[in-house]
Amino acid sequence: MNFAQTLQTEINRVSGAAIAGTLGVSVLLVFVACALVLGGRFRWAGVALGILALLAAEAALLVMDMQTISIRENENVTVTLLRYSDRARNLARAAMIGLPGMLGLAGLGAWIASRRRLRQSVPVLMKKGRMHLFQREYEPAVAQFTRAIRIDPFLADAYGGRGAAYQGLGDFPRALADLDEAIQRDPRLVTAYLRRAQVRVETGEIDGALADLERVLEIQPTDPELYLTRGICLQRKGQILDAAADFHRVLKITNHTDFAEPAKAFLLRIEAPAHDALPAEPAPSALPPGESNGRADTAGHRAQDHVH
Repeated sequence: MNFAQTLQTEINRVSGAAIAGTLGVSVLLVFVACALVLGGRFRWAGVALGILALLAAEAALLVMDMQTISIRENENVTVTLLRYSDRARNLARAAMIGLPGMLGLAGLGAWIASRRRLRQSVPVLMKKGRMHLFQREYEPAVAQFTRAIRIDPFLADAYGGRGAAYQGLGDFPRALADLDEAIQRDPRLVTAYLRRAQVRVETGEIDGALADLERVLEIQPTDPELYLTRGICLQRKGQILDAAADFHRVLKITNHTDFAEPAKAFLLRIEAPAHDALPAEPAPSALPPGESNGRADTAGHRAQDHVH
């Protein structure tokens, strides 16, 4: 018995119940595969299960098309006939051709629905990430923003948020990489420029930080954080008067403690040494008669001028 005869014998051994059972299980597996793909968490398992179900159904239909029966009419004559009618076999062949396309369309529809559902979860992930940032919980913030990026890899805000979280963790290389990505995807994302400027200040790239701040100045010139950060850069470059002007501008724009308090602290550092350097006033008793009141009035006016 050659290979073809052996194969045909094995095919003929498969019962009709086994074929029907295989087709039924395959249909059930297709539904399970679609559910997994729609669920999003086990998409690849769903795809693998769908392919397995398709192969099982194709094999069952092929067996149905190829099965034969042998009828022995007499001792010398044996007739071999196809087990199933032409109509049943034509249906099986049509199913073998159409089933992959149908499953492909079903899988594509499930994938599109899954992506749509995942995209709808992005605002929730972004909100959670920002909340973690506000509470200075930087590692959970990184996790939330990373999930958002996996779903929507073109979302500039997600890169900006993750860059801010990395900044909070002190991981400046990753922070810069994410902030660069955010600016590349949205060249008008003010928060990304500000964050990158702050990271560059931390890493000593003062000129780069000032360039970022100038870009922010073009887009949003009334942001107090812009002037606070630029004042710090200018102070580090030794441009004390310009730095003081920026800190005063912060105080004119807002009284929010996040910006006003640091500005006041920097101004105190800048202006205190100048007052410390003023000549010490002699004690009133040591002044010549007639000059005591005049010198005292002069000092009083200088103090009032500083306050104003």
